[in-house]
Amino acid sequence: MHDVEQQERDQLLEQDIAQCLIDEAASKLSAAVKSNDMQAAKVTQVMLDSGNDKLNETVKQLVDIRIRKDKIQTKLLNAQKTLADMKKHSANEQPSGPTPKDSNNHRPSLLGCAGKEHFLRKVLAQGVATLPLRA
Repeated sequence: MHDVEQQERDQLLEQDIAQCLIDEAASKLSAAVKSNDMQAAKVTQVMLDSGNDKLNETVKQLVDIRIRKDKIQTKLLNAQKTLADMKKHSANEQPSGPTPKDSNNHRPSLLGCAGKEHFLRKVLAQGVATLPLRA
């Protein structure tokens, strides 16, 4: 999204530059016509054509950029809506069985098994390399 917004700013700057070129060329063309300087009038006409071409090009690119930006924003909004719906759906689902506060009594735990707890402490104290192998 950041790249598209940067491209949009760049195209707006290009449009401003093209508009300045057109304004300058129009001013010079007016002066050339008043002074009957046909050579300067031809040069300024080329400047006007160039400025108009550049302006038209930037307008087309800006339209394309804004279409891409709208598509990205739509996808982002849809993704946010989907995420919100998923959160809402999961919040509405109540787990069957004990609530998380009551689940300590029903959770399988090695701590409740003295033999397994002793074995695990022994293994951890010896390290993984000396684990006893079962036949």
